[in-house]
Amino acid sequence: MKKIIFLTTYRDISLFNNLYQSINKYCKNPFTIISVHQQKIYFDKINIINNIIKISAPHVSLSKARNIGLEYIYDNDIYFDFILFPDDDSTYDEGLFDYIEILDVSKSYLIGVKNDCDKKEFRKQFYFSKKLNKYNFNLACSVNMIINRSILKKHIKFDENLGIGSMNGSSEDLDFYYRMNDFSKFEYNNKLYSLHPKIMFNELNKILSYTDGYVYFLKKHNIFYFFIFLLFRNFIAINLAFLKLDKKLITYNFKLLKYRLNKWI
Repeated sequence: MKKIIFLTTYRDISLFNNLYQSINKYCKNPFTIISVHQQKIYFDKINIINNIIKISAPHVSLSKARNIGLEYIYDNDIYFDFILFPDDDSTYDEGLFDYIEILDVSKSYLIGVKNDCDKKEFRKQFYFSKKLNKYNFNLACSVNMIINRSILKKHIKFDENLGIGSMNGSSEDLDFYYRMNDFSKFEYNNKLYSLHPKIMFNELNKILSYTDGYVYFLKKHNIFYFFIFLLFRNFIAINLAFLKLDKKLITYNFKLLKYRLNKWI
């Protein structure tokens, strides 16, 4: 059976317990959970209990915490077939574990994400092919990546300039996926999914915080065409707002347009 590693970071022990219980209940495969705790806690730096490896790394960013976990795997040569990166508030059910044995270990995968309350699809995407490439980066997020052992080839890590707790608070997962495509073929498989609380992007400040990382990522990899597409989408939204005489929506999209331009420049 395939050996799975779950690498997660957390601050709230109750969320981690929910994640662990869901894995322990449904996972039939041999697994190890590596949990990097980002708060000050009272155990040695590394604490191993059965199949849980707890690492204390207080007050570090999300990407730094994940990299600490990855370094532990690399330094200790821990065997696995696939590694997953659940958020601390992620959970799983049979929607992952009933199908993981059919996956090809020579490939990596993006899977579905469903709302943990009603199990409706978290975000609808249109897939033209099961085969993916690096330019499908908008389909990737940390909770829907299943990465094979090719990650070991170059000891790939997350960019610590991206993600929560850094100067650019998002898109570390997009960047990781984009770079992983140099070492592994990716496919999308909608038979598998993870569960996650629904995220609402209805506040300008929240969208701007995600914009920091997203524009940094596009600029880092010189994906200029998609940045132009973002600006075009902004212009369309502004024109529609003018037609509706919606001052609030006009202001919102102007601010977003200006912010994106300033981040690129």
